[in-house]
Amino acid sequence: MGKEKKKYGDLLLQFWPKLLIPFIALVLIVIHMFGSGYQIDAITLGLLIFATLPWIWGRIQNFELIGVAKVELREIKDKVEQAQSEIQSQQAELRAIRLLIGNLVTKPELQHLQNFKASAFLAENSGNFIPELRHLSLLGFIERQPDRGFRSLEGAFGQNRQVNVKDHFKIRKEGEEFYEQYKQILNELG
Repeated sequence: MGKEKKKYGDLLLQFWPKLLIPFIALVLIVIHMFGSGYQIDAITLGLLIFATLPWIWGRIQNFELIGVAKVELREIKDKVEQAQSEIQSQQAELRAIRLLIGNLVTKPELQHLQNFKASAFLAENSGNFIPELRHLSLLGFIERQPDRGFRSLEGAFGQNRQVNVKDHFKIRKEGEEFYEQYKQILNELG
């Protein structure tokens, strides 16, 4: 029901100028001819042309004003439609990218990547911390320090409440690039 009303409304908006403008022009022609003794003059012809404009406007390919300006109406319309189509396509691609990136890493994992950029990355072992680091490692965003890794990190958590994670892992170039690109995309998408 709602779509039918919208189609009817769109159809009405599309055709009302094609009906209203000629009607007004014809009323003005009748008034002008009555006042001028039923003579056809330049004003009458101008009003007749004005009355037909809504019906022939879509068929006009170009318009040249005494050699001064030439407007290719069809080309402009086609370029605008092409640009609108490209914008819609790019918006769909951005939504897909946002969905993929949003599901690639979790918010805590993003926070871990940001923490690796600090001089020290002090952390407490929550239930998900080590699995989150394993995920970042599998993605290739972080790597072990020499002779260190998950076992040494788990051992350090067993001895201390807080551990400097950077003693055991470091962020890779790919992790830094991903984090920066992610921030940039979020800023662009709002």
